[in-house]
Amino acid sequence: MKQPKSFSLDSDLKTTSIGNYDMKKEWNKFCVGVPSSKKNFSNPDCVPFSTISHVSHIHSALSIIRKNHLSAGLVIDKSILNKERILVNWLSPNHWSDGFRYGNISFDFPIDDIFPNKNIYWIESIAYGIPACRILITDKEYSSLREYDPNIGDGPWWYNKENDTHYFNGKFCVEFMYENNLEITDETKISFVGHHPQWCADNRNNPSNCEDLGLISSKAGSLFISKVISSSIPINKKYFVKEEQEKPTIDFESACSTYLSKFYKIEKDITGKLRYNDSKSIPFARALFTSYANQNVDEFNLFASYFKSSDDIKKVSIILLCNHFNISDWEKFYNNL
Repeated sequence: MKQPKSFSLDSDLKTTSIGNYDMKKEWNKFCVGVPSSKKNFSNPDCVPFSTISHVSHIHSALSIIRKNHLSAGLVIDKSILNKERILVNWLSPNHWSDGFRYGNISFDFPIDDIFPNKNIYWIESIAYGIPACRILITDKEYSSLREYDPNIGDGPWWYNKENDTHYFNGKFCVEFMYENNLEITDETKISFVGHHPQWCADNRNNPSNCEDLGLISSKAGSLFISKVISSSIPINKKYFVKEEQEKPTIDFESACSTYLSKFYKIEKDITGKLRYNDSKSIPFARALFTSYANQNVDEFNLFASYFKSSDDIKKVSIILLCNHFNISDWEKFYNNL
């Protein structure tokens, strides 16, 4: 791994170890703690991370997939940058067990794609319910901003060179502001997370306007996959599949299982003659994905009724899905669900 860019700070501002605080640095009060000595356990104030994520709503995620990049935008909240023309993408290592205010679709980037050979600046802390610590990642130089060195370990983000591990203070919201568009690469993964049941970043004043409010991860994933297929959006299977074994991620399998489970609930109404290997089955399967994506229950049930059994629907759905995501062995995928 390339080392994050080191900085030469004024001598009166240097620190040499964790806990050697300098009150001239606002970030000291958010300092990471000590790594846990227990296996498979992290101290809340010193959480290791190897990826950072951008979470979006389903409709925004589809746009990202089409463009193959995250588009940077102006900062519009209480930030000191809200009067500047700096365009950023928002990234974070935090995982919110109560759900994300930003949506359900998480684009997960390896650290190696983000930090090396960049200038890093402390921006601010925002006094939300959980304070937000903001750090700018950029190719540009800003003399008016204070450089932040993650190698020191005196703030909310620490890179420990000895064990080649990044840590963040999980008691706070750590937000990286990446200045520029951010390309989606073969190393990017997509995962599904729950939307917060009460708060929405896109509908701050009226969260109830958000159609994804409170949506659990597996249902969100099934809707996302359905919209990708129904809209014929080209997509790289590497977001969801380990190519060497063609092993789908747990999130992807869970989303597919959630979609297929709908047919068990209406099995008594599936009384048609269409089999999974009939020539007309694929167009009907696509129509099912479309009606599911649009959450049109009556239309969904109507198309399902033309099939002979729920098993036929499941098989042809997996065939169509595997064709779209370029997964070669649909029977193996079907049997693993």
